[in-house]
Amino acid sequence: SEDNPEKIRFNNLEKWLKDGGSKYDKLKIRFYTPIYRGVHAANRIKAGEEILFVPKDQIITLEMAEESPIGIKMMYHNLKPKLLSPKHGFLSTYILQEKKKGEDSVFFPFIDILPKSFENFPIFFTPEEKEWLKGSPFLDQVEEKIEDIKADYDLLWNKIPEYSQKIPNQKFLTVLWATIFGRFSKNTIIVHAIIISAM
Repeated sequence: SEDNPEKIRFNNLEKWLKDGGSKYDKLKIRFYTPIYRGVHAANRIKAGEEILFVPKDQIITLEMAEESPIGIKMMYHNLKPKLLSPKHGFLSTYILQEKKKGEDSVFFPFIDILPKSFENFPIFFTPEEKEWLKGSPFLDQVEEKIEDIKADYDLLWNKIPEYSQKIPNQKFLTVLWATIFGRFSKNTIIVHAIIISAM
């Protein structure tokens, strides 16, 4: 729509999807705010009707993450069983590697449209916002999750020197951003009868 301040990014994403063979004529992408987007039905959908097709080369898979420059190092150092969240660790690291490539990344139109922050997620709540949850065990869960992500981050930082070179703006907040995106975007799909983790 005309009131979408990210209209150019949305148009670039849709062109990339269509040029790559994705089909979603029954759907439309909507902009709400810089951190809220949505997918709506464009018209009536019949039961059992295919509404979305995305070719594999437009999907980020765990296999791709494992075969990326840092992914190979992670496998070499046998970090998979040592990470508290291995799948999220590999996928978020892959996203950050591609993000650093900028427009040279084949996934640039997709990465470019991602929210720049996730302040609506409890992990990013301000001290003032956390005050509203004072006394709730939920706060302890949030802190535990941050500690888990930090433990994986420290493991990668200490074991793989290239990690700091491949990740943009090497800060823990950047890794938190990618991890949150990975956690809420990861899906389990079946490709040629094989179950894989993908985004």
